[in-house]
Formats: sequence, structure tokens, C-alpha cells
Amino acid sequence: MPDHPDAYYNLSLVLTKQGYTSEVKDNLEKVLEIQPEHEKAHNSLGCLLQLEGDFEQAMHHYKEDLKTNEKNTGSWHNLGVIFVNKGNYDIAKLHFDKVLEEQSDHVEALNNMGSMYLLQKKPKE
Repeated sequence: MPDHPDAYYNLSLVLTKQGYTSEVKDNLEKVLEIQPEHEKAHNSLGCLLQLEGDFEQAMHHYKEDLKTNEKNTGSWHNLGVIFVNKGNYDIAKLHFDKVLEEQSDHVEALNNMGSMYLLQKKPKE
């Protein structure tokens, strides 16, 4: 296969649908070797790592994604979820607020914000 990042990225999408997790990770890492600022690869790798429980590396990839696409609600949202899981509710709220600035009807962010308030047992201000 030629060293074209989108070819590897597209292959990772196909492999995801087929459930080949380690191959997906390999292809996403290859994308980032060729094009370190490939935002979709950072976001996808962040999602995969988050599902595997590697929150620190997932956060790294979401932050890298946001360096090139600061309006990516997916990365903002996923960072918020990680911060909720870590109990850092104030930081999580900042991330969910960023999502809602871009997309006020983002259902997952609204739902997770509500869940976060229930975890804190504090009503939304």
C-alpha cells in the first residue's frame, strides 16, 4: 500500500466494522507516522484507547486533534467523559460547555452533563 495517510485511515474504518481492533490501532498509528497532524486519526485512536481504558493516551490524542480542529465536538465531549470518570467534574463541565457552545443540541453532552450533576448530587445552576 502506498504511504498515503487516508488509505490507512480508510482501511482502519473497514477494519473497525469487522472488529479487528489491533489492526485498527496499527493502521491509525501508521497514519500518524506519515501525517502527525491527521485530526481524524487522532480522534479515532483516542476513541479506541478510551474504550481500552488507556485514558492518558486517549487524552493525548484528543488534545492533538484539538490542536488542528479546535471545534471538534467529539474530542471535547470525550475529554469531558474522561474527566467525569476521574471525578474532575469542574474540568469535565468546561469540556461539555465547549461542546454545547458549538452544538447546543448535542444530546450526549447534555445527557452526560445531567449525569455528572446527579453524580455530584447538585442541581444544574
